[in-house]
Amino acid sequence: MKDARFNLVMAGLLAGIVVAYLALARAAQVSGGFSNVGGLLYDVALLTLVCAYTHYRELWKFYHVSQMLVWTMLAVVATVVLPQLAGRSPAPLVDAGLARLDGGLGFSTGAVVAAMSHFPVVRRVFSIAYGSLIPLILASLFVPIFFGRERDSQRYILSLTIAAIITALLFAMWPAIGPWVVYGFAPDPDQKMVQSYLLLLKSSAPVQFNSKGSCGVVSFPSFHVILAICSAIALWNIPRIRYVVLAVATAICISTLTTGWHYLVDIVGAVPVILVSHAIAARVCRPVAVSAPATESSALPAPALMSAPE
Repeated sequence: MKDARFNLVMAGLLAGIVVAYLALARAAQVSGGFSNVGGLLYDVALLTLVCAYTHYRELWKFYHVSQMLVWTMLAVVATVVLPQLAGRSPAPLVDAGLARLDGGLGFSTGAVVAAMSHFPVVRRVFSIAYGSLIPLILASLFVPIFFGRERDSQRYILSLTIAAIITALLFAMWPAIGPWVVYGFAPDPDQKMVQSYLLLLKSSAPVQFNSKGSCGVVSFPSFHVILAICSAIALWNIPRIRYVVLAVATAICISTLTTGWHYLVDIVGAVPVILVSHAIAARVCRPVAVSAPATESSALPAPALMSAPE
């Protein structure tokens, strides 16, 4: 089947996440991670039938769109459980250490947030940029397909899945709430919710899965930055929107600081995660070389040299 290697790797990664969750959830006292799995499987089954039909009819754009829908739905559900499992690790919060690392780089998120209070229009622009990630993700998943670059979309969803696994492992080792607990500026309602959820994860109390709270609970490395940069990579091969996407992705990365969500080291830490996950995904999604069939002349043995008559 077309794209068999990509499909097998995605299936293996997501199955591994589900197995890890089922194996660790009881010990971690976490529940509700796959509460609506029945409805999800029904939707995935319908989309899989669409994939099979469009593949059979060689309707390749429709096939790749339905393929992306299947893997996106499964990846979102599977990967959002990772932060809550990682948050249950016994590792202590490292906000003070991350702030010290920022200080060593001569940077302070608190100073940036304070400066933004004097420029409300700029602060508003970056707040809008911070919230523009979802349209950018959707564009990265589907726009390349309509330009004949479906492998860019495949590489994108695969690299994000790999990056989510790496990010969860790093978060388990170095959990942090966010710069507001160090620098003392007032957190917004979403930041308060994330702080409460992470403190609950770090407690010994049982946890009921909170999909909204888990999405922003990771400080180091910044998954917001990972998503933005991977999106720019996925859309880079489309010249007419290349620089617009680059500008949006750059604004999103900066906005993680101006909104007070991240330390500078969170952004720095996202870079090696992006490089590793992209390299693996690019290797999986590269075209498989197909050797050309031998021609009739090349299949025949070379004629023997005839000796000159004596």
